Amino acid sequence: MLVIGFISACSLQSAIPRSPYYPFGKEDLATIRAIAKAERIQDSTDLALAWELYKELENSWAPGAPKPSETTISKLDTLKGRLEGLPKPKWFEAALNAAGPPGTQMQLPQKIGDGIFVDQTDDAGYQNQKALAVVYMAEHEIDRPSGANNAGRYLTLLTFKHTWDWEVHALYARLLSDAGLRGPALHEAVLGIYLNPDPDGRALDYFAFICANSKKIQWDGVQMIIKDAVGDRQIAEAAIERSKRLFDPRIKATIVPPKIAH
Repeated sequence: MLVIGFISACSLQSAIPRSPYYPFGKEDLATIRAIAKAERIQDSTDLALAWELYKELENSWAPGAPKPSETTISKLDTLKGRLEGLPKPKWFEAALNAAGPPGTQMQLPQKIGDGIFVDQTDDAGYQNQKALAVVYMAEHEIDRPSGANNAGRYLTLLTFKHTWDWEVHALYARLLSDAGLRGPALHEAVLGIYLNPDPDGRALDYFAFICANSKKIQWDGVQMIIKDAVGDRQIAEAAIERSKRLFDPRIKATIVPPKIAH
């Protein structure tokens, strides 16, 4: 099984990234991403709506940003009420009622179809809790007092149970960054960008923003990860060109982050 942690890759094989931030040791990145992609099913209607509302409300806290419409807030509250009223999977209920955070290490399957793969497979119950996590993050964006705490609880549990979900890791990175937890935010962002089977320009821009905000990694390290993460050299170079200003010490990091790619 694959245990998640920051392990330096020492192989010279091109399929294993050279970056010391690569979190999967000697495991081939293509294999890791194939497993992550195979775990997924199509987003439910509620999960798709949660993402839509989050993207509408994201960064609405920023100075000068337009206030959310009453229609959007009403949709958010209706969805929240519906999702909170659904029964929770037993594993999630037990984790919520536990005294502390999950005690086991985050794991990925060794191959498609093994025991861990089956245990972590995407399903309706998981998507309901993921949708709630996205809703709580939307509440965080509009500065509702309980939003950040609820999002933190849900995202913590989801990242431990379903390690493969790159969207959850990326979302958690944003919350941790907002909380000033720079090291953990970087860790989640790195997991998210490497697990994402096909990161686009928005995903790369978002990753670079989290790295710049974390102040835990140098610009050359960020460039290396971006080149690892995307096979198309032009896309990688374009993302690097767009993001380099974030690492200019003369520029104050007050830039609002790009939307999470979904």
